[in-house]
Order: sequence, then C-alpha cells, then structure tokens
Amino acid sequence: MTAWTLVGIGAAVNVVSGNITPVAPAGGQKGDLYVAVIAFRSNVAFAAPAGWTIHQQQATGNTSTTASTAIASGLIASIIRGDTEPGTTFTRTAGDSGLARILIYRASNGRPRFMTSSSTTAAANGTAVSTGQLDITSKDALIIAGFCGGDNTTVSTFDAATDPTTASAATNTTSPPTAGTWYERADSNTASGSDTTLGIADGVKATTGLTGSITCTAAVSSRHVMVAAAFYVPKRYVLAT
Repeated sequence: MTAWTLVGIGAAVNVVSGNITPVAPAGGQKGDLYVAVIAFRSNVAFAAPAGWTIHQQQATGNTSTTASTAIASGLIASIIRGDTEPGTTFTRTAGDSGLARILIYRASNGRPRFMTSSSTTAAANGTAVSTGQLDITSKDALIIAGFCGGDNTTVSTFDAATDPTTASAATNTTSPPTAGTWYERADSNTASGSDTTLGIADGVKATTGLTGSITCTAAVSSRHVMVAAAFYVPKRYVLAT
C-alpha cells in the first residue's frame, strides 16, 4: 500500500504577463513529486523548465475581463526531484495574467511515476467545470486536480463522479491525501491583468478503474478550465532464492 504525504504547498505567485516562477515550498528531498498548476489568461502557451513535464495544457483562452465572455487557460506539470532543487521558471512570450503554485508530495514506498492526465476548457459558461475521467491502473494512485478560472472568483468543491467520491470542504493544508476523499489545498485569485483563479485539490483512489468526471464548482460563471493528473508507485518484487 502506498501512503502519500503532503510535504508542503508553495505560496501563490502572480504575474501580469511573461514568464512565471512559482515557489517550491520548503522540505523537498530527492525522490519527491513536485506538481505545478498554473492558471493563466490568453492563448499564449507556457514552456516547461528543464526536467519538468507538462502533462496537460489548455491554451485557448482570451483576455476578456467580463466573466460572461472570459475563457481561461491552465496547465499541470510535474518533476521528480533529484539531488538539488529543480528550476521552476515556466516561460512564454507576453501573454496575460498568470497564477501558479507548486505542491510537494512524498510516497511511502518508492519513487512516484506519472500515470495519466486529462483537461478541459468549458464549452459554455458555467460555475462548474469537469475534466474527463482518469483510468487508474494501479492501486492507491494520487490524483491532483486544478481549477483555472476565467475570472477572479473562489472555488467551493472538488469531487469525482465515481471515486474519490467525498467532496472537498474548506481548504485543508495539513491532512495527508486520503483514499476516497478530496482535500482542497489552495484557493487563490488575482485581479491583475485579465483576472484568474487557481484552485487545487488532491485525493487517492484506492482501487483501479475509472474515476468518473472530475468536477470543480466556483462562485462565478465563465468558461473555466480543469486539469488533472494521477501518479503511482510501481510495485516492487523480491525474487525467491
């Protein structure tokens, strides 16, 4: 069984345009999973720092400051920490508002690996946005979901149609990721540039199979973005002698 620890949550970093350098929280060590989620505006995509992998990026947004016509953009990326802290500058040319955080997770029994991911830009205005379901192929997978807002709003709940089913409540920055339950880890927004919101949550799926659509609900209706990624620790086998 893989138990996951939330090592830390980096402070929110906001830029009006151009590159963004989210801050990794303290406490990271070799083999830890670093996850970056960036909410941004405009259709200018980011490139990842050396060693990072962008698992999903939705970059079809605009710069409208009216909620009813605003379209968000967003991404989720990760890296497994080596001997030293990784660089964290995600680059782009111009663009608009960006809001980013890094979270660090530690597995109890090995080195995490990426499993699968999904993302969606809402096709129409709504307070809720869902991303496609994830096919979990290894038990005790850690799932991280990010809400990227088309306006400066707040988020209320993360949940999944099948599993993890227990919806998130108030922001929880201390409890370890838990099977069947979502914990909201961050909820921040900015009025800089064209406005955006960043909400992040995690949960663990103890069994294999589909999660169902992963949904987040916000206070303002826009064409928001959802991104999600799952990670696992491979089984280790001991040869008989």
